[in-house]
Amino acid sequence: MKSKLYLCAACSLMCAVLSAQRLETASPAGSPMPRSLCPDLQSSEDTMHYDGAPDRGAAVSGTYSYGGGVRFTAPESLRVVAVLYYLTGSADAIFVHVSDESTQGTPSERKLDTTRATGQGGGVWRRAEMPLQPAVPANRDFWTCVIVRRHPPGQYPLTLDLGPMVPWRGGFITLPTIGPDWYQLTDPPFWTDRNWNIRAVVQYAATGVEEVMVPTGSEEAPSATLIRGVLRTGDRIPETGYRAELLDAAGRRVMELRPGANDVRHLAPGVHFVRRGDRPLARVILLR
Repeated sequence: MKSKLYLCAACSLMCAVLSAQRLETASPAGSPMPRSLCPDLQSSEDTMHYDGAPDRGAAVSGTYSYGGGVRFTAPESLRVVAVLYYLTGSADAIFVHVSDESTQGTPSERKLDTTRATGQGGGVWRRAEMPLQPAVPANRDFWTCVIVRRHPPGQYPLTLDLGPMVPWRGGFITLPTIGPDWYQLTDPPFWTDRNWNIRAVVQYAATGVEEVMVPTGSEEAPSATLIRGVLRTGDRIPETGYRAELLDAAGRRVMELRPGANDVRHLAPGVHFVRRGDRPLARVILLR
């Protein structure tokens, strides 16, 4: 079977894709693509991204299934609360993943969070709320991936900017019907020097992130999370049976924690620990 990647339907430049497959690129035709503004963020949120303004859509013929991925490095401890993606056309099914890193060019098969998201396009930014809001420690890589499971013929869901692509960061593609591998858009046989319009919406530790992410089965000790003013313990945790407490460096209980925001401004600064049942202690540092 032959599959082709189209960039905003017009005349095309073709090159080989995985031997028998071929990649097509094209300039936008007609009037400029309609564009919506990026959704507003809450005061505690920030975005991580490499892309510029949306320029053209992408689609895969034959399989009608493909995915775009972007790799980030957390500059400090943070939570991934949502993923933004721009849709030039519509898709029948879209899934959004936040994944740990496996290699420089491949996300881990272990997903930190996943959700099904809207595929209604037409030149609009969409926001996928992440149910678990996974925490990521400082200096750890994570991926945001938007997977188009299927789309109607003639539609160009995911969107690319004008480039140039940020190497090993802004433009990875996967074709699920061919295999699980990811490729850079600039690599042969793709030759597309652009970034995906995919962004991570994050909250940094200073705005209330309470824990760091340690993948299941990992023996790695968690690093400390910086807390300034508010310690957040997960709004989505059911209150029934929930119990958490904050310990000082000597292991003494200094505060009972409730789900959501906890004001810790009255406590002495320094190293503390969050204890929740039989889970490993989460190390935090309270700042003034």
